[in-house]
Amino acid sequence: MKAVLTIVAGLALSIVEVSAQTSGTTGSLSWNYNESSKELTITGTGAMPDYALGQTPWESFKENITGIKLGEGVTSISNNAFCNCVRIEGIDLPNNVTRIGEAAFQSCISLETIALPASVKSIGEGAFEECAQLTTITLNEGLETIDGFAFQECSRLSEVKLPSTLRTIGRWSFGGCAELTSIEIPAGVTRICDNAFGSCSQLQALHLHEGLLAIEESAFNACEALQEVTLPASVNELGFGVFCDCKQLTRINVKAGNTAYVAEDGILYNKEKTILLQYPAGKKGASFVIPGKADESFTIPSSITEIGDYAFGGNESLTETTIHPQIKKIGAFAFVRCNELKQISVPAETESIGESAFHDCLSLTAINVAEANPNYVSEDGILYDKAKTQLLQYPAGKQETLYRAPKSLEVVSNFGFFENQALQYVKLPGGLRQLGNFAFGWCKNLKQLTISVADPSTIKMGMIVFFRGSSAVPCTLRVPIGSKALYEAAEQWADFAPNIEEFEPVGIHQIETDAASTAGKQRIYDLNGNLQQGPLSKLPDGLYIINGKKIIKK
Repeated sequence: MKAVLTIVAGLALSIVEVSAQTSGTTGSLSWNYNESSKELTITGTGAMPDYALGQTPWESFKENITGIKLGEGVTSISNNAFCNCVRIEGIDLPNNVTRIGEAAFQSCISLETIALPASVKSIGEGAFEECAQLTTITLNEGLETIDGFAFQECSRLSEVKLPSTLRTIGRWSFGGCAELTSIEIPAGVTRICDNAFGSCSQLQALHLHEGLLAIEESAFNACEALQEVTLPASVNELGFGVFCDCKQLTRINVKAGNTAYVAEDGILYNKEKTILLQYPAGKKGASFVIPGKADESFTIPSSITEIGDYAFGGNESLTETTIHPQIKKIGAFAFVRCNELKQISVPAETESIGESAFHDCLSLTAINVAEANPNYVSEDGILYDKAKTQLLQYPAGKQETLYRAPKSLEVVSNFGFFENQALQYVKLPGGLRQLGNFAFGWCKNLKQLTISVADPSTIKMGMIVFFRGSSAVPCTLRVPIGSKALYEAAEQWADFAPNIEEFEPVGIHQIETDAASTAGKQRIYDLNGNLQQGPLSKLPDGLYIINGKKIIKK
């Protein structure tokens, strides 16, 4: 009995020893957590040291903290300091704080309001990211930098006044702030980084002042309530798709004196009018001819030789587009999400078509290419390179249920079949070597994929090729006999299990007899005609051609 009591006492002592400390030091500062009031206090003089995610001394109390009190001597809020403090509703920062670190208040989902003192010079990356209840934030004069993702997905933030001292607005810094209705970019800001205000769906008023030099790609993408915008004369750099998917945007204006850009009838061009940069997504007109008339009042200049990346992105009025011979280049995603566009014709003179130029056009049934085009060809409305080794775009609105690839096909490009809802059966040849990013993304009705490649390791796979919103692929995968195990073990292909079945390929390409085989030596080829190294005993299970005969190894 005595021995038992000793063991119990020892266990109790151990529990006491490993229980979380409620006070300690953080750099030159001291901290204390009051378990009764659930308040964290940090005092002393100096900066808080930066921490990796989940490594703060008060980590075990984070979900319980309801209040944070910082002494006047604190000069910096460290990286990840209060990340995931899910119960705090507000905080007062001392007047000596100069820096808000990366992810300092990230995912503080109950935080409703915060005022930054004038001493704060920079807000770090993701500092207030996903503070879903944050409605107001005061940014005082003195602030110079807002880093990337600083207020991303602060979905209830409705008003922000940016100080005149601000110089840079980082990437995705206000992305997804769905209730933000207006924003004025002060004159001191020289660069708005990519996606800075992307998906601010209620943004109606945008004021850009002189002094702004650069607006990076997709900076105001999917600001669906924005109706009109004016670019200052000072802007000399625009990324692609700055105003893509702004569904109510009818006009883009450019102030006189701008040396890089010009607008005509609300449409944005480069200064020389050789590149069409942005056709507002909310601009009406069912038919748009390049050059030609969208309606009675507008004609595209005949000087246009290039359609820029994302140029028509999100326009849902266009039903038919004719591209005339002077158009040499169609940019990447040029017609993305033009959901009423049904057909498009590419002339012989077009030299370059960018990645997924007709991406996610849900009504598009055919892409037609002039026979004389030296670089591209269409077959049954499907866009290929001239040799038909690369499938560039399978129209999202095409209604056939079966696609049988040409034997020459080697590559399915990024987004090749993306969003097609009619396809149920796809057959790919033995020469396939690459499936691009999201190649079959959101092909939700695909029932059967037949692929004649025996070894999946020979196929270069892009990101989430078969993405449809979950990891499961409720589709049957048919592979050559003897190769099921290889596909079950291969990344991405494993998602098809247990719906992987084998078939015996037919129509095997004839393998030319060589000197070695006629001399009686054993030569082993796979179904793609590739000579194998080593004896059959050393090769993986599968179907092979040995001196002209089909041999199954299993």
